[in-house]
Amino acid sequence: MKNKREFSNMLLYSVGSFLSYFGSAIYSFAIGLHVLKITQSGVSFATTLALGVLPVIILSPFAGAIVDRLDKKKIIVSMDIANGILFIGLFLWMKFFQFDLWIIYASTFFSNIFVTFFGISFEAVMPQLVSRNSLTKINSITKMAVAGSSVLAPMLGGLIFAFVDIELFVIINGISFLVSAVCESFIDYNYNSQASAKNKATGKKKIITDLKEGLNYIKGHPTLTGLIKIFITFNIIYSMGFLVILPYILNNYLEVSSQTYGLINSLGPIGMLGGALIVGKLVKTLPPRKLITILCGISAILIGCLSLPYLFSGIHNKVLSIVIFYGSTKLVAGALLTLFDVPLLTFLQSAIDQAYRGRVFGFLIAFIKAINPLAFIVAGLLVNYLNPLLLPAAVSILGIVLYYLNRKFLLEGDLEAAA
Repeated sequence: MKNKREFSNMLLYSVGSFLSYFGSAIYSFAIGLHVLKITQSGVSFATTLALGVLPVIILSPFAGAIVDRLDKKKIIVSMDIANGILFIGLFLWMKFFQFDLWIIYASTFFSNIFVTFFGISFEAVMPQLVSRNSLTKINSITKMAVAGSSVLAPMLGGLIFAFVDIELFVIINGISFLVSAVCESFIDYNYNSQASAKNKATGKKKIITDLKEGLNYIKGHPTLTGLIKIFITFNIIYSMGFLVILPYILNNYLEVSSQTYGLINSLGPIGMLGGALIVGKLVKTLPPRKLITILCGISAILIGCLSLPYLFSGIHNKVLSIVIFYGSTKLVAGALLTLFDVPLLTFLQSAIDQAYRGRVFGFLIAFIKAINPLAFIVAGLLVNYLNPLLLPAAVSILGIVLYYLNRKFLLEGDLEAAA
């Protein structure tokens, strides 16, 4: 009976998370094209993106503190219902009133507020949904849902966008959130509960006090602090290498077509899917300490190799060679992202006291979302001063240095015991 309950939790979570991620992915794809179509403005498009990031950076720590205080099931279900109502309301507005750009901005802003509370709540409650042995599996399901949505949304979105109005994307997103909320309402959120008195004690405290307690909790656990630094370091280097430098080399130096560029980028989410399928076996084979070290090394080497095809730009069948090399690179990079994220998230969820999970994940998400734009800016400055032969090597060396500076906890921290 207990195994059936766990299976039911995983099934409901899988369906709900995929619907939620897919609805958001297909809407984000379509709304970006729509904004560019009606405004012909890159600034308007960038504003839409910024409104998706700012609420996450600003609200994540506070959302984490609130999540630790309240019933996580109520937050999760209510946030999906709120998003569903928001987009159904947006659909009705588009049908009966003038559809202005500010409507898109407002809906994007509020939707991401709801998503912020939803995401942190699920990260905090995940260890309560399944047994300890299944935690890696359910985190893999999350990556599969994200990757599957990233693959399907542009494919289906591109086809649908050519023939139908933007309203269809809006209503699909709204309905997906509501169906997701129904699935999530049947999940047993206390299947593996470890509730403590600390959860109840926070109710009378101020939010600022809760935030200070969360920071003190992180500082008081060296292994946890070191792990978060490694997590952030990996995301910075990954963002610089594969989200800025690789597109710059492909478009500005190798001058590939938009079709070739799209094909290469589509292999990243496929790699994420592949990584999600094998991460469970890999975690059982290699201890966390060794796995993190190997993945960081492979990532640094992979980024350092990005300039290799530029050295052989005169080879025959250039386009095919570029697609094979960079497509394979993007495929491996996607797999690395999953293989790195899933074990670290699993460790964090297992090691952090239930009373502090929301706050720790709130700070972690805020740190990553705030630092990544800085990584983009640094990478953008580097591409203006270094040629494509030196650029990947420079980022690779930076990654190795940052990893080395933060690796102390791997040598001294009780990582295996905590995980």
